[in-house]
Amino acid sequence: MFEQDPLLRSKLGQHYPEAICCPDAAHMRQELERNGIPQLDAVISGLPFYR
Repeated sequence: MFEQDPLLRSKLGQHYPEAICCPDAAHMRQELERNGIPQLDAVISGLPFYR
């Protein structure tokens, strides 16, 4: 997951401890490589769900 807001990123990490939660999708390629993920099958945005 990628979330810029530190408070929301912390809450996401608490609710989904098995997920990788990074601060900025602009560095997606580096984060994927750093975590040993060779490729993504899909990208899903949660922006439409934010209140």
